[in-house]
Amino acid sequence: MSDFPDDVAAALLRGIGTYIRELPPQELPAPLRRYRSFRPQALNAHRDTLLGVLDDDAMRARIAHWLETDKPPLSKQDAHVLRVATAREDGWEDALRDTSKPARAPKKQRAADGASLETERAKTRKAKDDLKRARDELRSLRHDAAARITELEGKLRDVENRLAEADEQRAAAHKEMERVLDRADRAERRSKTVLEKAQAERDAARKEAKELRREVTALRAKTEKAQAPRPAPAQRATPTRVKKRKPLRVPKGRLGDDPATLEKWLARDDVMLVIDGYNVAKADGGYEDLQLETQRERLVDAVFTLAKMTDTETIVVFDAQRVPGRRTRRSRRPVVVEWSNPGQIADDYIVQRLEELPQDPVVLVTNDKELQERGRARDATIATSQQLLALLR
Repeated sequence: MSDFPDDVAAALLRGIGTYIRELPPQELPAPLRRYRSFRPQALNAHRDTLLGVLDDDAMRARIAHWLETDKPPLSKQDAHVLRVATAREDGWEDALRDTSKPARAPKKQRAADGASLETERAKTRKAKDDLKRARDELRSLRHDAAARITELEGKLRDVENRLAEADEQRAAAHKEMERVLDRADRAERRSKTVLEKAQAERDAARKEAKELRREVTALRAKTEKAQAPRPAPAQRATPTRVKKRKPLRVPKGRLGDDPATLEKWLARDDVMLVIDGYNVAKADGGYEDLQLETQRERLVDAVFTLAKMTDTETIVVFDAQRVPGRRTRRSRRPVVVEWSNPGQIADDYIVQRLEELPQDPVVLVTNDKELQERGRARDATIATSQQLLALLR
């Protein structure tokens, strides 16, 4: 701190001396308390010691704080010099030297300095003009930016208005769609009610037609029996069919062994179903793993459900030879369970029943090839056990 100009060092000494005198003694380091009573002129004799205070970081921080907060009784120049010395920013030493006031130069030197000053003033004026132009350009850019922002904000408001309008239209369309769907739903419920009523009336009419057909068939059978000649005592009466029944056609686009084909046949009002009981129960997908009695019960229960759904008169025939002594009929309309006669196999009994039944269409369910051929010879429509089991499932 000793290589600065004398006026700079004197300014620093005045600042440090004022700081020492302004601060309470107890806040000063012990070595500095003795200088509180020194006159400013006497401090120059202790220049190195006092300027060395500024090499201590803590002391510099305290002096800087005092300069900023206590408004010390220093001239602006002394306060500036002391502030530069305590801040010690980059280039502080050169900054301190620049605060020195040079001695008055000779006239020629003053003239040269004046010319240099005029040059600097010209440069300053040019810099000011450049700064003015830059400010004008900046002002113009700001104005253009503000105009652009205003334009964009207008477009944004327009877009927001269109979006709001679109939202309103969407909400109105959604509301209208809900009204249309509600009307359609009500119309569908009304149509469903009408359809269910029509189906119920159709089912009732179909059932009534079946009942009437059965009554007509029974009356016709009685009439034919009364009109038929009685056989000779030595001869056994053989049942004859008055009219030949017609096998059912396979629906277009389907195969004869398709379960849907059997379902279509059973939907007719005049059809009767005859089932080879054990053949169905023991077929693949049937009830072969169960006890014989359980097989019969499971089959009859499943057939009863199907017959009730389709309103189809049904005969299920079991072979009495497998269950000795079991020859009585069981009936749970529209299903009748029958057994072959003693010493008679179920196939022969089924053929006999086909010959006894009215001329209405009969669907015979069996996988037995021989029984199928015998059934076809009596104009029965043949369905497989798998077709029936598929419907029962």
